[in-house]
Amino acid sequence: VIVRRSEWGARPPLRTVAMNTPVPFVVIHHAASGSCTNKSSCSSMVKNFQTHHMITNVRISLLLIKNIIQV
Repeated sequence: VIVRRSEWGARPPLRTVAMNTPVPFVVIHHAASGSCTNKSSCSSMVKNFQTHHMITNVRISLLLIKNIIQV
């Protein structure tokens, strides 16, 4: 299942940067978070990730949470 930003209530990006393709490498980070079982708990989890990464200036292009994919 692909869950779009608008579906989980994403904040707007601070800025956007165009990527040249193909990208030279991909970094995969495992956050070892808990699982979520419904739209509300999953949305909350993703919003917490987003807030943390916006504060620390770590960019996320794709987030995988068990069976949830956010683009």
